[in-house]
Amino acid sequence: MSASEVQNLLEEFWALNDLHELAFIYNEIRTFLSSFLKLFHCLKNNKMLSEKHISNVLRYVGNDLPQLTDRIQCLSNDVINLEDKKRNLMNELILWNAQLSDLGNAIDMKNQQLKRMTNRCPNGTLDKLNGCKP
Repeated sequence: MSASEVQNLLEEFWALNDLHELAFIYNEIRTFLSSFLKLFHCLKNNKMLSEKHISNVLRYVGNDLPQLTDRIQCLSNDVINLEDKKRNLMNELILWNAQLSDLGNAIDMKNQQLKRMTNRCPNGTLDKLNGCKP
């Protein structure tokens, strides 16, 4: 039996069982049936095969989907921008930490120089630099 004969028998079966709309729907979605089945399985796996859940899905698709799609795009752009700002701030923080470390090292060196100079003076003060040992 050929595929077209099977198709005709299936459509006759649907017609006999008063499922004319099912035959029409099948003919409409036949080219993207795999996507339709993915949607069905997604709803089924998430326990959303009920009148309430399907009505919500239809409401979102019919009314809110364009706005939700735009919102998702805006939020995605915001995330990209925030990640870029975060990367820039992290680089700036690394630079500041390096500068702070350099300043700390410079302070330590100056403190060591001051300590050596203080130790060279006989009375422990720097009031009279002429009295310090060379």
